Amino acid sequence: PPPPAEGAPADVVLWTPRGEAPDPRHAIGGRVVMGDEYPAVLPAHFLTYFVVADCDQSLRTAHRLGGRVLKTAEDTPYGRFAVLADNQGAAFAVIDTSTAG
Repeated sequence: PPPPAEGAPADVVLWTPRGEAPDPRHAIGGRVVMGDEYPAVLPAHFLTYFVVADCDQSLRTAHRLGGRVLKTAEDTPYGRFAVLADNQGAAFAVIDTSTAG
């Protein structure tokens, strides 16, 4: 696997284009080990993330357009993110990487 991103927990791996630093700014994919903080009934899965300018505004827009919030927004070292479902039930995440810290 690729090396862990600088400052990232050991259970997080980011994939970046060849020659780019393995950091949130350059990430095109990632992997997180599902530890004890995840419910045992949650299967391994893929979740598509869309970078947005404002996570909280994206939640309000999704709600206005018929989507649902599956996981409220929270701050992470990679930015503020939330998990949503569209009006057909497809799950996806939004992340504001400008808040990465």
